Amino acid sequence: PSPLLLPPPQAVTQTFAPKQWLSDASIAFAYARLTAGGLAAAKDPSITTGKALPDDVLLMDPAAAFWLTIQDDPTLLEEATGSLRLEDRELLLCPINDSTDGSRADTGTHWGLLVGWDRRTGHAEKDGCSHFARFTYYDPLGVSCGLSSALRGSNANLEQAQTLAKKLARRDVQVTVGACARQTNGFDCGVYVLMFSEIIASAFLEARAAAA
Repeated sequence: PSPLLLPPPQAVTQTFAPKQWLSDASIAFAYARLTAGGLAAAKDPSITTGKALPDDVLLMDPAAAFWLTIQDDPTLLEEATGSLRLEDRELLLCPINDSTDGSRADTGTHWGLLVGWDRRTGHAEKDGCSHFARFTYYDPLGVSCGLSSALRGSNANLEQAQTLAKKLARRDVQVTVGACARQTNGFDCGVYVLMFSEIIASAFLEARAAAA
């Protein structure tokens, strides 16, 4: 069934309460609604129908992004990135957390967002590699912010974002840090990542429509 028809699990609903941290499942659920029903469905949980995002926009499951980040086996990486059909994508949104513990879920303490964009054609498509010319990282805490230990994690997230971008591209790439809104507490990072994702997807679709 469509994600628009499925109610969120109770464990996911609880993470959207005030002063709660969004889990992998929380972001995955929101991404599924955004993918299946577009921007309106992402903002209104009562919507059960909507226009899906185009297939060349990929909102990566946060668990998949994390697995790719910590995975070092080249064969498994090639199989996984191939299944994402990166050569068919124009925009890639990847939630990034600061965990390095692959034995358990939801062990991170902060979310950021890696964006792949600026499609380039050429040999990368023939190889099935990422053809994104640019990767930008958005962090609601900022980078090198020097905050208290309760609000650290952004530099670790940037390192994770750089690792993931390199694996997606199968080459060394530069990840720039984008300007974005900042959270004012230690728990809203996941909500900001969802907000950034909606804004970026909306801007991408609007730019495409304007150029058509």
